[in-house]
Amino acid sequence: MAAVAAALLAVPATAAHAVPSGAPGAPAVTAPTTPSAARAHKPALAPDQQAMQQLDKIADEHAALGVFGDPSAPVVVLPAKTSSAKQAAVTAELPADTHSTVATSQFTKAALAALDHTITARKWAPEAATYSVATEYDAKSDKLRVRSDAPKAVLKKLSDAHPGQLVTSQSRMEPQNTRFADWSPFWGGDALIGAQGGAGCTGGFAIKSNQNGRDGLVTAAHCYQYFNNIYNRGYNGGAGNYVGQVTARDNKIDAEVIGGTDYAPLIYTGGYNISGSNARVFGKQPVYHGLRVCVSGAVSFNHCGHPISNGQFNICWGGTDVCINNNAGFVFEKGGTNFPAYNNGQQTQPGDSGAPIYVMDNTDTAAWIVGSNAGAYWDCCGTIHMVGVNLDYILGSFNSNLITTS
Repeated sequence: MAAVAAALLAVPATAAHAVPSGAPGAPAVTAPTTPSAARAHKPALAPDQQAMQQLDKIADEHAALGVFGDPSAPVVVLPAKTSSAKQAAVTAELPADTHSTVATSQFTKAALAALDHTITARKWAPEAATYSVATEYDAKSDKLRVRSDAPKAVLKKLSDAHPGQLVTSQSRMEPQNTRFADWSPFWGGDALIGAQGGAGCTGGFAIKSNQNGRDGLVTAAHCYQYFNNIYNRGYNGGAGNYVGQVTARDNKIDAEVIGGTDYAPLIYTGGYNISGSNARVFGKQPVYHGLRVCVSGAVSFNHCGHPISNGQFNICWGGTDVCINNNAGFVFEKGGTNFPAYNNGQQTQPGDSGAPIYVMDNTDTAAWIVGSNAGAYWDCCGTIHMVGVNLDYILGSFNSNLITTS
């Protein structure tokens, strides 16, 4: 077997990387000033906009919940227990050209705000903080509409707790951050870069220590040394938001933990640089021969269909102190569509070290972690064989549990 460079899947940082403002060691940044002469004047409102602005003013004057509904037929929703006389008085004030009407809600403004806060505080279920949620008042049903990617059973518990007040529905939500513009809580598969001349690598997945209860983000041990400060790497190679500091490192299984900020049980799964596609981490998948896995790196991005060819593998990276020992490694091959070899698919690249290796369930929304990407080797015929670290060995080494949303 040919010797493998330690930085095989690591891209060197350059001296030009700027440390972001607000992070340890960050330089002061002076915001640019705007000359007063360059300030733009507000554009004049069109007649229909003037009428709608007047409608909004009327709603404010009468402590209405707001103006809702279709712009062609808006509704001014008055608070609960508004008298018929008050409704008639407000109706008389409505601009005729807005085609607006008046309705009365089951809520007061304060009650609706309190209910909205209850939902968005995400404490309505033990795992509620792991879900996305959105709320808006729906004037047609006179209920608070709740959209979330939480399971239907969880949403039913929420609506049962507030009978007659909610309309719930499942919805996919995407903040449209990317692996190159990540922020706290950081996701697996994000691009990483070290502050002290460290490598460009990839975040793996979030774990929680059984010893101190702290969360961390796993990556490869050949990427950074103890106490290195790690940042999100921008697509142009510069340093972005502060991800944390290397707090634990095991050079016998090529894995380390970044800690100090917050980390979420999600991984980026996009197949191109600006994609914000992601999947929730639902659990772990044991390694076995023939299992077809996906890997989501910051250089080769997301690709799947790679069969595991060896579930007990050991290797040491030349020029480093890092090995994968005790059969903690596994080998996965290029997948593909070309019969009978099935090896014309993608492969990992330098900078993908630490990336999550996973499988998807049949819903294609939930990821089950297999391990962490480490590197690759080539045989005598030039065929690449990619190497991962078994998740169970990582969790055992750091006395941790995988953080999941299930």
